[in-house]
Amino acid sequence: MSCSCGQPEISERRLCEQHFSDWLENKVKETIDEYNMIKPGERVLVAASGGKDSLTLLKILKQCGYNVTALCIDEGIAGYREKTLADLQAFCAAHEIPLIIRTFKEEKGRTLDEMNSKHPCTECGIYRREMMAAVAKDFDVIATGHNMDDEAQAILMNVFKHHKLKPKPVLAGNDAYKRKVKPLYFIPEADVRRYAFIHNLISEFTECRNASSSHRRAIQKFLENRELEKPGAKEMLVRNYLAQL
Repeated sequence: MSCSCGQPEISERRLCEQHFSDWLENKVKETIDEYNMIKPGERVLVAASGGKDSLTLLKILKQCGYNVTALCIDEGIAGYREKTLADLQAFCAAHEIPLIIRTFKEEKGRTLDEMNSKHPCTECGIYRREMMAAVAKDFDVIATGHNMDDEAQAILMNVFKHHKLKPKPVLAGNDAYKRKVKPLYFIPEADVRRYAFIHNLISEFTECRNASSSHRRAIQKFLENRELEKPGAKEMLVRNYLAQL
C-alpha cells in the first residue's frame, strides 16, 4: 500500500516516513499549544534517559526552537544505563544540546544495583524525583517523554492499587517542584518507537531489567490485550479520563 503521495506506507496510519514524521511532530506541537505547556523564552529541562521517548521529545523541542537542556539521572543499572547514556550523549553533542548528568552513586552513595532493594522501581522513582527537583530549580519547566501508553497505564494503576500518579498533560508547579509538561501525551508508544527508528535516534531498543517484574508491566500487558480486542481502547481510556477532570 502507498501513502497519498505515492511513497510506500510504513504504518497502519497509511503514511510514508516523511508524512508520518510530519504527523507526529505536528501532533506534539498541537498538544504544546493546546495546553500552553511552554511559554516563549522559558528554560526547559528535559528529563532524558536516552531512550526512544526522551530523544524523540528532545529532537522535536529543539527543532521547534525551545531553549532545552537535557538531564540524565544515572541510577547505576549495569548493562542498561550505559547504553542509553551513550545514545543520549551522542545525540546532545550532534544537536548542541547542553547535557547534565547526575548519578545515584555520587548523590546517594550507592547505585540502584548496590541498594539491592525489594522494590527497585519505587525507590528509583523517589530518588529520581528528588534529584530532578534539585536541578530544576534553575529552570522554568520540566518536560518528560511520557507517551499515551504510559498515561493509560498510570490511570489504571491509580484505580487498581490506589497509586497517586498524576496522568495529566500538565502538572502545576509549587515551591518544591517546577511545572511538569508531557508533550508526547497523545502519541502512542508504537508511534514514538517508529519515529525514533526512522530518525536513527537510538542504536537499539534497551529496557531496564527491573521493568519485567513491576506492577506497571502487568497493567501494560492488560492494556495491550485490550487494544488488540478493541483498537483505540488506550486512547479512549485517556480521553475519557481527561473529560472527567
